[in-house]
Amino acid sequence: KINKNIGVKLNDRRLANLLLSYHKYNYQFNKVNTLKNKFDNELCNKYNQKGMKMSRLEHKIPPPLVGLLCALLMWGLSTQTPVIHWWGVTAQTVTGVLVVIGLFLDSGGLVSFIRKKTTINPIKIEKASALVTGGVYRFTRNPMYLGMAFLLSALGVWLQSPAAFIGPAIFVGYITRFQIIPEERILLMLFGQDYSDYQARVRRWL
Repeated sequence: KINKNIGVKLNDRRLANLLLSYHKYNYQFNKVNTLKNKFDNELCNKYNQKGMKMSRLEHKIPPPLVGLLCALLMWGLSTQTPVIHWWGVTAQTVTGVLVVIGLFLDSGGLVSFIRKKTTINPIKIEKASALVTGGVYRFTRNPMYLGMAFLLSALGVWLQSPAAFIGPAIFVGYITRFQIIPEERILLMLFGQDYSDYQARVRRWL
């Protein structure tokens, strides 16, 4: 009986220690989580205080449509401005390389999104359910937009028009201001410090 009583007391003591350890861990976890949420909110407030006010053009025109409009502009410029007749093996090679890189970045970004099962709609970034940082996103934060810029550059080479390269420049400028910067604001609100750390590791374009 004495041995049984001792065993019961030891078991009770172990159970009490386990419960105490659990409560201590739970308290520390909640404390850390509270501090993380507070820090994330401070990051969002700091980001929003930089004058990044909403514009009517933010997230209004889908990036593929912006790319198409830039391509049409490039074609129009090529018909109205002097061209350089240099189409040969070199130009074909450059065009081909740019196209391959562009398609690789676009398809790689799309596959990464599908694997994470998060939205691929660039107009509804607030519906993102996961932060994508793997695959091509290890090298650029915006591989699909970068891929479009490469494809537009390939078009510029193919058109043999120096003026046509205004197209990629306009695309990059517009997408940065009215698509990427608003995206960054939303992703920072959704993912907090995780996204801030990702911004510090990986460039916006290249």
